[in-house]
Amino acid sequence: MFTHSLRQLCFKRSFSSSPARLRDIQRLTFTGNLARDAERLQSQQGNPYMKYTVASNNGKDVPATFRTVFSFDDREFDRMETFLKKGNQVFVEANAIYRNSPSTESAGPSLLSSLQQLNVQLLKRARTAVAEEEPAERATPFETGPLPNSF
Repeated sequence: MFTHSLRQLCFKRSFSSSPARLRDIQRLTFTGNLARDAERLQSQQGNPYMKYTVASNNGKDVPATFRTVFSFDDREFDRMETFLKKGNQVFVEANAIYRNSPSTESAGPSLLSSLQQLNVQLLKRARTAVAEEEPAERATPFETGPLPNSF
């Protein structure tokens, strides 16, 4: 009885046997700062969508990567407009969608990619010029010395 269960454990796979789905492979997650405020637009067919650009990089000396993300969930547009402002740091989950573009005279058909938003979360609000100036105006120098409870 014990050897039977041991045998089952030895031959059990340590990874999922379900096939990889294409929708799982094309999912991107990234963080970055918004390059500009989100834009609410309409397609040629009259369908509303929102577009915003996220800039992310891996250090000071590395050029930023700009990714344009599209959202088609019009129920979330009002909420998204409140926090998708230039400079805010966001976390984005998106699907990469690839399609062929029509061929041009100079080149043949090419592959276009776009990012369709699945989820976006605000990580940190950008400092605004007004918010940075206010504390300096309110700050007063200590006339009596350090605070009594400071070390």
